Amino acid sequence: MIRAHHTPITPLSHPAPSGPWFARPRHLPRPHTHTHTQPHPHRSQTPPPPHPHPTQNPLRPTPTQRTRAWLVLGLLALTLVAWAKSYVGWVVVDGNSMAPTFLSGDLLLVRKQAYGDALPPRGDIVVARFRSEYVVKRVVALPGESVEVVAGAVLVNGNRLPEPALPPGNLDIAPGELFPDRLALLGDNRVETDHMLFYAVVPREAVVGKVVAAIRLTGDDRRAWTPPDSTAQP
Repeated sequence: MIRAHHTPITPLSHPAPSGPWFARPRHLPRPHTHTHTQPHPHRSQTPPPPHPHPTQNPLRPTPTQRTRAWLVLGLLALTLVAWAKSYVGWVVVDGNSMAPTFLSGDLLLVRKQAYGDALPPRGDIVVARFRSEYVVKRVVALPGESVEVVAGAVLVNGNRLPEPALPPGNLDIAPGELFPDRLALLGDNRVETDHMLFYAVVPREAVVGKVVAAIRLTGDDRRAWTPPDSTAQP
């Protein structure tokens, strides 16, 4: 029988693990070997500009810019209106002295200064100042001519003025000769009734402009049209 001797084993300190299985993982940062880093020779040291706020639109005008834009548009609109008013205007017909051409309530477009310094031609429909009001009438006689109305027909220097588009009437106006600076204006309605201004004798300066268009807004015959230029000669 063999007796085994028990020999005490002194624990040894295990060395640090080594070998390829215990290499430092690649994802761990390596220790810095330099205390001061050198700037990259080709890299700009200027910090990038801050990015705009995602809710801000760089193309959107500021309140000051919007105010200035509205002011400019307002000035342009006022200038356009002032320019237009010096050349054209609107007149509403009051009464039936120009029937059947125009009826009461029709809207007329008037071209101001349409004739310049020249005389309006016979047959044109004009707006003129007469006494304390404005009238819409047709030019029937020019300065220096004699004119009269017999049963609705106009006689200029003794000759009848052809007006085939107008219905007959019963209006009579005594003959007379116009002064060198006067025009004879007459309505197209030649049926004599009360409270109606049939004719007017005005100076050339009283003519405001020529009626170039008309709009009928009431009744069944609603339309817009241009009065034809009259070429009637006595």
